[in-house]
Amino acid sequence: MISHKLVIDQLLSLFEFTDISYAVSTKPDNAMGSDESWNLATQALMNALKTMGKNFVIQEGEGAFYGPKIEVKIKDSMERQWQVSTVQVDFAQPKNFDISYIASGGAKQVPVMLHQANFGSLERFFGILLEHTKGHIPFWLAPIQIKVLPISDAQKEYAQTITAQLSAHGLRVELDESAEPLSAKIKVAQLARIPWMLVVGEKEMEAQTITLRYVSGKQEFGLTFEQILEKAKALQQI
Repeated sequence: MISHKLVIDQLLSLFEFTDISYAVSTKPDNAMGSDESWNLATQALMNALKTMGKNFVIQEGEGAFYGPKIEVKIKDSMERQWQVSTVQVDFAQPKNFDISYIASGGAKQVPVMLHQANFGSLERFFGILLEHTKGHIPFWLAPIQIKVLPISDAQKEYAQTITAQLSAHGLRVELDESAEPLSAKIKVAQLARIPWMLVVGEKEMEAQTITLRYVSGKQEFGLTFEQILEKAKALQQI
């Protein structure tokens, strides 16, 4: 149980959700199973959260009919709260599938199943993430991580080399080969929420360097390819 919760905590932190709360949902009126089983399972969930030092609330009667659960809730950048991850106790499915095991005393026992939903609904989670970040999803997750922007055709070959080398290192990178001015290329990349733009002009080509422009507008000048690669790999280590 503790390892399940650690996985969920680590997962949510990757998506930069920091306002996380916890709840234990208890036995509803239409529940199956004995009070003894429910009390034992509910106490186990509460003890797991206490062991990890998590504050939580009790949601009376909000468990599923087949078992209590831990609910993990996140708050987005607009202060809206969403229930996402769950750890659900299930008394029903082991019986439905006739699952059993032999206990240490030699008797046949029916196990209790745990369902771990890390995201909840995957589609709903990513909808929440897109609204939370306003489309500026983390670098490691972005469909296109880097756009290479040559200022003119004279730098196109240099830009193609950079693009190919970054792609060879597993980064998702595109080259803007349009004839648009640099300002237009930057605007297109910003509207697409591409995290990084690599600008290469005559000065960069002569010095074999790159200007890194973030989607926020911040810039770093005179970086080598190795420095760019090191920065990118650091953000990939999730």
